[in-house]
Amino acid sequence: MSIALPLATTRDGARRSPVAAAGQIARLAIGDFRERSRTVGFLVMLVAGVWSAHIFLPPNHAKYSTLQILDHRAAYSSAYVGTLVAIMTTVFYGAAGFYLVKDAIERDRRTRVGAILAATGLSNRGYTLAKALSNFLALASLAAVLAASAGVLQMVRGEDRAFDLIGLLTPFVWITLPYLALIGSIAVLFEATPWLRGGLGNIVWFFAWIGTIGQQGFSAGRALSPWRDPTGMHAVMEDLIEATRRFTHAAPSSDLHMSVGLNIRDTPWDLTTFPWAGFAWTPEFVVPRLFWFAVAITIAALAAMGDDDQLDVYLRRGVESGLTRSQITEALTHLGFYAGWPKATRAMSAVTKTLGK
Repeated sequence: MSIALPLATTRDGARRSPVAAAGQIARLAIGDFRERSRTVGFLVMLVAGVWSAHIFLPPNHAKYSTLQILDHRAAYSSAYVGTLVAIMTTVFYGAAGFYLVKDAIERDRRTRVGAILAATGLSNRGYTLAKALSNFLALASLAAVLAASAGVLQMVRGEDRAFDLIGLLTPFVWITLPYLALIGSIAVLFEATPWLRGGLGNIVWFFAWIGTIGQQGFSAGRALSPWRDPTGMHAVMEDLIEATRRFTHAAPSSDLHMSVGLNIRDTPWDLTTFPWAGFAWTPEFVVPRLFWFAVAITIAALAAMGDDDQLDVYLRRGVESGLTRSQITEALTHLGFYAGWPKATRAMSAVTKTLGK
């Protein structure tokens, strides 16, 4: 796999302590996030978050619903409002979020900031981790706006005005944030991979998102391990179905179909509401969500592997500076003992492609 990063060098940077490296990654990520936060596009994204929360929490008797189970849903308590908006954020911004942040590396290419970063000794792995963290901070900001808006709308809708901040925010922490972290890392991987950087990558992600969301429907009524569910929605939705079953006294074998999305019809929805105390966030659910955070970090680190896509640029610069082909070949042969022969072989192929036989 050929990877293209905008750093002016493909070295791994000077050896430094893990704490120093983590600090450098955090500073770069925060700086990148601050740069994003000053753009009009970022402000538009946050405004869209406020509007989305309003759409995700329709009043009863509206002509559309976002989640209903056989004309039932939980009352708008803090736990349910947080859960519903977290689920809807995961569903809709799981697709849109990828396209919102898939420009972190391209922006550095356009501004030629790679040469400056290379001078700091930043490794390519550190660079991709920082970009993934910046992506996550941008998407987490959107989730924070949605969560705050959900709390306000709970009071506006007025079905249950007993406010519980922890009950409101916990679904965002364990459902939405791990998935957004995964999206941020995948966006970096796609940007760093030439054949996934453009339109093909956008198509690949769309179908991957469809598959992830479709998994929820295919697994309805059956156990889906949280280790296999990157969205974290399935267990929570099954809990809501079971709560509906208890409230309606439905038979254990009855099929209670859940409808999630924008369900629009000509006549108002008259949904029967019932109390729901919220999902039990047990270690059996929380530990797999931490696992998906770890997967996101791993993907971001893997995005730095095989970074030889810009070698042709440096080969031309070397020739322009007076290097001969034999000198370049000799240097690459020597480096093969340190960088590994697979990379050296790819580099030799790049020499042939760029400089001719």
